[in-house]
Amino acid sequence: MYLEAMFLTLFTLHCPIDIASRIWDIYSFEGDAFLVRTAIAVMTVLESRLYGDAEEVVGLLGWNVKRGWELGKEDEFMAVVRSAGKEEDKSKGSSSEPSED
Repeated sequence: MYLEAMFLTLFTLHCPIDIASRIWDIYSFEGDAFLVRTAIAVMTVLESRLYGDAEEVVGLLGWNVKRGWELGKEDEFMAVVRSAGKEEDKSKGSSSEPSED
């Protein structure tokens, strides 16, 4: 009910024009997987507003939008998109050199 509005409009229904334009630019080079990462990023940024009932969530993400999403600054949001759906590197903080034991 809510993904349809995101994907069929390529996020133009909800996103500010600068973010939507950036999404379209990157989508043209990276393809469909980028749209999935963008949807995950949107839900990550809007997470605190997604704890309502189903009607509230569909009202926020679906076709009957009352107002656009507030996703923050363009570059900050695109950083969230880039990291969306990726597992954190568990080796961070440890040496990249294998031990010689």
